[in-house]
Amino acid sequence: MPISIVVGKPGSGKSYYAVSKIAEMVVDWCEYEKRNGKKHDRVLYTNLYLNLDNFQSYIDKKVGEGIDVQYYLHHVDDDFFYEKSSDSARVPRRWWEEIPNGAYIVVDEVHQYMPTQGTGAKDYMQSFTEYIATHRHREHDIMMITQHTDTIHKNILCMATDIYHVVNVKNKVFPFLNIPFSDFDVIKRAFGCERQIANILYGNYIGRAVKIQSQFSIVLKPE
Repeated sequence: MPISIVVGKPGSGKSYYAVSKIAEMVVDWCEYEKRNGKKHDRVLYTNLYLNLDNFQSYIDKKVGEGIDVQYYLHHVDDDFFYEKSSDSARVPRRWWEEIPNGAYIVVDEVHQYMPTQGTGAKDYMQSFTEYIATHRHREHDIMMITQHTDTIHKNILCMATDIYHVVNVKNKVFPFLNIPFSDFDVIKRAFGCERQIANILYGNYIGRAVKIQSQFSIVLKPE
């Protein structure tokens, strides 16, 4: 049950990378359902805005019609991460307790939900750290997306299974990274045909297929 952290500057393609991974998982779950005639026991919870209609069309073409993809895709908004309150204070809450066992969790801009100060911040971070340390008991897979590792609490960072750095290398030369080309996971998933797929499925980026053709993102694999 891995804990993955995806790191990248704004515009690097980190959200596309996450969506491409989500698409791969959902296809696997739907293929399982198609083969076995029953639902897969895993579902996704994410605050990424996925285009559900396009996801359904994608699964219909990839796996076959008759599978309700929305069963597997659960969107949560900002309010999911905070206690309901009548005042303006935003008190973080133990949101993971409401997610079923076996779920795959993808949290975009996760640093926003790791407060270092404010009402309940200390107790929350202690509880969240304990959850991350024991997440395998819940059979959760967790992907956290952020702009820099410095925004992640050190106690969370040290428990990460994988840390992926997504870099937009448009108009740059590979040697500047001083890493052999073979060590890159070159995302055709986030470029070419697969990036178009991510573009279709990621609700925030509908209509940008032409623009993203000029971009080229790579993912640095962890050791």
